[in-house]
Amino acid sequence: AGSGGQQGIYLMNRGLPVGPTRVADLNTPIPGGTGNFLSLGSAAGIIIVGGAGEAGIIIVGGDVLFYGRGSGSQQGIYLSSHASPTVPYRIADTATAIPGGVGTFAGFQNALGFNGSDAAFVGSGPGGQQGIYGVSVAVIGPPFKVADTATAIPSGNGNFASFSAVSVSATDLAFLASGAGGQSGIYDMTGGQLRKVISVGDGIQGKTIAGLGFSRGGIFGDPIAFQATFIDGSQGVYSIDVLPLQSELRIIAVEKTGNDLRLSFTSVAGQNYGIQSRAGLSSAGWADLPGTTTPGTGATIQVALPNAFGQPQQFYRVKIVP
Repeated sequence: AGSGGQQGIYLMNRGLPVGPTRVADLNTPIPGGTGNFLSLGSAAGIIIVGGAGEAGIIIVGGDVLFYGRGSGSQQGIYLSSHASPTVPYRIADTATAIPGGVGTFAGFQNALGFNGSDAAFVGSGPGGQQGIYGVSVAVIGPPFKVADTATAIPSGNGNFASFSAVSVSATDLAFLASGAGGQSGIYDMTGGQLRKVISVGDGIQGKTIAGLGFSRGGIFGDPIAFQATFIDGSQGVYSIDVLPLQSELRIIAVEKTGNDLRLSFTSVAGQNYGIQSRAGLSSAGWADLPGTTTPGTGATIQVALPNAFGQPQQFYRVKIVP
């Protein structure tokens, strides 16, 4: 910011003898819109480095993705390319049709994801529409839907209700979203398939998750980093590997919750899984446990075995079933 209400986004490349380059300021015409920008970087037009939340600006390799507002309720997501840094491109604005939805976008959050080739943002529309949308910045084509309020929650109940932080890597797109009944989780899209990574109610090292935090830097390649708050009030920062879509079946966690036993295992969409048990490894055969058949989702599945610790010793295994 400067005197007389000046405000802008500027780019400085370290190691180069030239000074900062103007990306956009209040004299920059709004691409595809009317007049000039009135504010940049966030809804309030203020970028606070290290402040609460995330400002609506992100840079990768000299390309700058940012949020901007104009007169008459204009707002949108714009891209300044290093190839032509002073001429921003429109990614999406309030005149852009909502992919898979009705009408045009009504607003955008400051939550942005960008890997230099693909961008993602949270957009909203009339009638409570909201979703995560992506754009290939190589061709600046129309946005496509990743997930919205009409999308079923993987390994959850009902549809998504709201979306917040989003992160994009070279192979995956991950985001934090919530649903009815206190559902909240981190979800990953890769290869056109959406799956749950982790959610409230899951366990880590014997503790139950009560809340999750995620940021636009949360995914780099496949590992996803996140913050977890547990029901005992403790907190921690963790990372989790996103398993390949066609990963082989394996149990990845065994937890005791009271007298119940909770098994977590990998899954592939389109396959069904069941739990079997027997009293000893040399016993005659494995027996199916009634009520444990679960359809695969492509994400980690959790199955609870009630009162397993109140019963005689048993061995358990997960099996693909017809």
